[in-house]
Amino acid sequence: MKAALSILLITALSASAMSRWDALAELETGRDDVMVGGKGEVTRWQIMPKEWIKYHGSWDRPAQIRPAIALKAAQARQRDAVKVFARATGREPSLREWALLWHCPGRVGRPTAGD
Repeated sequence: MKAALSILLITALSASAMSRWDALAELETGRDDVMVGGKGEVTRWQIMPKEWIKYHGSWDRPAQIRPAIALKAAQARQRDAVKVFARATGREPSLREWALLWHCPGRVGRPTAGD
């Protein structure tokens, strides 16, 4: 499933001028700002509740549905994941690795058959 999402993200980016964040939002929720996932994920990028609080500072539902605010939290979360990856590997992640960092950061470099 994760591999399929990575392929879709790469395809979406290759086929248009869409940014990584636009492509990710399209895949996660169809850019639905009010969607709440099965595990409580929020925003069009489906940020886990603990991560939302960590990167936004509070459980602020009105902020979660404002794309500009949600994007800042998503970018901060991903920036941290990329830093960890870069320290471990000595390089920036590829697009596929970037997508995996979003979906399953602990498995980059240790993919499973489903990735």
